Amino acid sequence: MNEASALTELPISPEISHSRVGITISQHITFFESTSPLEIEGTDAFSQLCREFKEVGADKQRVDWRWDNVEPDQGNADYSYLARSRKLSEIASREGIGTTIVLTHTPKWALELVKKDHSAFIGAYEDYVDNVFSALAPGDKPPVIPANIQIFNELNSPLYTPDELLPLIPDCVRVLKAKSLHYFHKEIPLIATLNVTEIPLKSLPKILHRPKEFIAEHQPLLGQFDEIALDYYPGIWHLPAKTITTYLTNLPYFIKAFSNRNSRENFNKLTPPLFAFRTIFGNMDLLEQTLQQLRPLAREGKIITIGEIGVPTLIPFERSAIKEEHGKMQALGVLIMFSRLRRLIHDYDIKNVGLYCLTNKPEPEGPFEWGWIRNDGTKKYMMDMDKGTLKKLITLLRRPYDPIKKN
Repeated sequence: MNEASALTELPISPEISHSRVGITISQHITFFESTSPLEIEGTDAFSQLCREFKEVGADKQRVDWRWDNVEPDQGNADYSYLARSRKLSEIASREGIGTTIVLTHTPKWALELVKKDHSAFIGAYEDYVDNVFSALAPGDKPPVIPANIQIFNELNSPLYTPDELLPLIPDCVRVLKAKSLHYFHKEIPLIATLNVTEIPLKSLPKILHRPKEFIAEHQPLLGQFDEIALDYYPGIWHLPAKTITTYLTNLPYFIKAFSNRNSRENFNKLTPPLFAFRTIFGNMDLLEQTLQQLRPLAREGKIITIGEIGVPTLIPFERSAIKEEHGKMQALGVLIMFSRLRRLIHDYDIKNVGLYCLTNKPEPEGPFEWGWIRNDGTKKYMMDMDKGTLKKLITLLRRPYDPIKKN
């Protein structure tokens, strides 16, 4: 574990950061209960969190304005949710952090409209956008202008964007451009996201369209956006099934590691196979193939970014006794992942990287804790390390890449 524990002493100085790749951190605080320590009203906690985002090198936060929360029932907006969501953007703006708002999670009642009457759906979508934009620019307060707007989520994933919505996206783009001019007096850049995953299962199209095939079929649709963001989580699931067996030689280690996950003494006797870690966290092949396929759109002036990249910070059902040791493994994995990503940032002129697994989704009954904020609302840092380490990791992403030395 020496390689991983050495991360805390990385010889990376923020002063040598030259690349201006943006850094976005996904935010899910709107889902926490009002009893959370991060309650927005009456506390400086979120302001402090934004200041720390800024300190470690982040430029923006990414916040969902879920349609099913904005308007659980047609015509009945949840103004408390809208006000809380505005507050997140307002505080972040005051602390120098921009906001990408995500218009996502189409409610069931709206999907029913798609089946009956497309024009009725577009009318409902206009109402949804009006609710969101009027919360951001209410007229009696200074407007909070979003940096970007993401339309739906992962267009090639029917789990998030059902296929029946795809033909309606051009109308959604038209609505957003017109209403941006009305509320903010400018067009806000629009983002399309794609899930870059290629699990070798025949049933996969039911839950995910392979990214390369989706881009080939829907390039004109993607061309209507200002930015195309790729969500990518490294792992062996991207590899062809016949090659995965190559890596099963390390299976005994992972079985032993999981079996001894709560025994510090036994766990410390294991030597993690660095080759396996480089494969799991460092495999960027599918991401690079997808970036290559997006080059025609990049030549047209479309901005290409990484929307989400990350790894969970804890093993399921893990006890505190082993968290420190597993944190070192995660540190090694993230260091490998970020190091490999630097070449792609250089070669494909990637403008922004979104770090996803830094803030929890609320899973009060679940086994995972995904990063910056624990499920009870208390703060923790990536891999339970301090913000100095995270600052070094972000600095690493921004360091100039030398294609000759390959760093």
